[in-house]
Amino acid sequence: MSKIFVSINDQNHEIDAGSNLEELLLREDICSDGIATAVNNIFVPKSERSNHIMQNKDSVIIFSAITGG
Repeated sequence: MSKIFVSINDQNHEIDAGSNLEELLLREDICSDGIATAVNNIFVPKSERSNHIMQNKDSVIIFSAITGG
């Protein structure tokens, strides 16, 4: 399978082409509870992570989710 390169919080990673965001988080042992994700500065909700296919040179930002009102 071919590989692509993505960055997670400014650290480069090589992953399988066709991987989705949820698979990337699992591969990197990142617990998806209590975090928020953005790809190329666009928010990706938890419910959409398995549908978001990663592309070469995507930039993923992972941060603590903040709730409140």
